[in-house]
Amino acid sequence: MNKWMKVATEKYNLAILFTIIFAFVLRIFLYLFMKVDINCDEAMIALDAKSIADSGRDIYGTSLPVYFEAWSWTGQSALPTYLCALFIKMFGSGIRVVRLPFLLLSLVSIVYFFKLNKLLFNKREAMIALMLLAICPWHIIQQLIALDCNMFPHFFIIGLYYFVKGIKEKKNWVVCVSMLFLALTLYCYGVSIFFVPVFLLIAGILGVKKRIINTKTLILSVIIFSLVAIPIVLFYAVNLLKLNSIYIGPVSIQRFYYQARSTDILFFSKNILQQLSDNLLFLFGVMILQSDYCIWNYTPWFGTIYYISMIFIVFGIINRKKNTEEKNSMLVIKLWITLSLILGVIIERISIYRLNIIWYAMIVLCAIGIEQFIDRFGNKVKVGIQVLYALVFVAFVIALTSTYNENLKDSVVFSGGYSEAFRDVKDKSEVYVSEDTYSSSERMLVFAYYEIGNDKEYYFDRELMACYESVYQSKDVFSFNDRFTGIEINEGMILDKDTYIIGESELEKIDNLSDFEIKEHGAFRVLNRIH
Repeated sequence: MNKWMKVATEKYNLAILFTIIFAFVLRIFLYLFMKVDINCDEAMIALDAKSIADSGRDIYGTSLPVYFEAWSWTGQSALPTYLCALFIKMFGSGIRVVRLPFLLLSLVSIVYFFKLNKLLFNKREAMIALMLLAICPWHIIQQLIALDCNMFPHFFIIGLYYFVKGIKEKKNWVVCVSMLFLALTLYCYGVSIFFVPVFLLIAGILGVKKRIINTKTLILSVIIFSLVAIPIVLFYAVNLLKLNSIYIGPVSIQRFYYQARSTDILFFSKNILQQLSDNLLFLFGVMILQSDYCIWNYTPWFGTIYYISMIFIVFGIINRKKNTEEKNSMLVIKLWITLSLILGVIIERISIYRLNIIWYAMIVLCAIGIEQFIDRFGNKVKVGIQVLYALVFVAFVIALTSTYNENLKDSVVFSGGYSEAFRDVKDKSEVYVSEDTYSSSERMLVFAYYEIGNDKEYYFDRELMACYESVYQSKDVFSFNDRFTGIEINEGMILDKDTYIIGESELEKIDNLSDFEIKEHGAFRVLNRIH
């Protein structure tokens, strides 16, 4: 018997190792060889990260902010930017360097996800969950673009693992480690300030009630979490109460005078009932249809966790856990999902990336459902399930590598060839740029990212950024690089300069087009005069 148990254990460990290696290789391959268009949000992270790496100040000249002003009218969380700054300091600037910490955290999260599930449930469920994560469209796509929100679920998974491990093994120091990671989630993405404290409060109350958390552990947890969270809590207090900025040495806890994102929260809406209705509609789209208005968050026909998973999630919801330990574990998952759904209700126009915190829990629920499904219908269905997921996974990878970038080309939040056009004219001393090509803050950010350069320190005018769309018809957009001049392309225009960047649709307005060599870059064209 011991011999067979040893063989079974070895097979199990080999299967786990193979799955983790497969998941790692797939993500590293996509990182290295799949050229994903640059997003304006990651351009902003890159600009701030480079500025921090160079001078310890953000793009407005603010020293070490606990929350970045970004576009000034909105903001970005600090931890992703500081991690990117660290990597820029080590490896130099570049979009792959900016995306590298997101890739590495995604890889680390795979291991912690498996370890967490082994703590919460049985070995078979842990293996199924790991296999689902390895081929999950959401997890594969989220590490391709450096968005601050994408770090939130990874830090949460790591923190939750240590939290559960510390409580199960009655090790206070492990619980303390968990509080560090869980508190750091508050610096990963804004919505965490609603989710994480409430999650921990309810988990703590339930833990004390069920006598699995003692008073000493509870007090230690509150102290450590609070100490790490103080700066970001002060930031929200300063802006909510409209107080003056606070400076602690080089650290800035600043008042945002142009900040307007509080209107994204249901309670601050001017029309609460209308927003509630819209929020529920968007939540339905994200959870049931597994899609949103952001085409970069999913691949059509496959969703976030595959549409076939919804069948097994139903079985997961009606699970039949019998022992007390697994019932307690299910409470953790149910609390996780419930709070995530509440988040979906109170956040305006919830999207896949804004609801990133829910997808790990949904994968766990799906794994539980698959196990329940196999228990109910017998082992014969197991092969069918494996084949079904293998087929949709292969189809997903084909779609991702062949059509993903094509789907992004019409989105204003992506470069759409704009960045390539600027790289094409990097050696030109004078370039004229059609105003239509930078008529949005998103396009301007892409331009700024590629043109500020490694050797130039430049601080933006926050009032210019706060005005958002209205100012980008102005030539002030090129104030940090005098090589560029904005122009308006009119019908029947004769171009008399040597180099231009214009939109594809503007070609027909130019009468002397034959005088130029035309290079195509997505929706944009570079015109070089033929001498």
